[in-house]
Amino acid sequence: MLTAGIDAGAIGIGAGIGYTPAADHREVFRMMQTAGKLGVACFIHLRNGSGDAASAPLAVFHEVLTNAATTGCGLHICHTGAHLSSMPEQLPMLLEMVASLNARGCDVTLEQYPYKAGMTNISASIFDGDWYKKFGVSFTKENCYNRCFCRLFSCCLCCCSCCCSSCSC
Repeated sequence: MLTAGIDAGAIGIGAGIGYTPAADHREVFRMMQTAGKLGVACFIHLRNGSGDAASAPLAVFHEVLTNAATTGCGLHICHTGAHLSSMPEQLPMLLEMVASLNARGCDVTLEQYPYKAGMTNISASIFDGDWYKKFGVSFTKENCYNRCFCRLFSCCLCCCSCCCSSCSC
């Protein structure tokens, strides 16, 4: 399927591996290996960090940086700062790693949107499990969704009492 897409004119392979937690390291490596064989870049939204707090911000970069170095595919990492926001002091190390790879002939680029806010769908896997503890908030996805959905769609837009009979907003 990837090869067919490139043959049809795609300029590269995009992957939101942070949104597909079931995609294991092998699958991501094979995807990037295919990109390398086809001579195109991968445009990657990284996995969500976990593990040792001291290394977590950089750990999410290691998988794709290593894959790019070993497969020869170009790599563009999307929204770099979203993964370093909790530890911006790690940015110089990331830039050093990227510069080192580029000096060795790899083609690695980064980007960052110029604001602190982010956006994603509330059904995204980043909100699975105890995400609210990780991000230091005091509400759950279900609580947030139920309150916001009811307030924005049931109560405000349709003013339908049957939709809001069990509403607490």
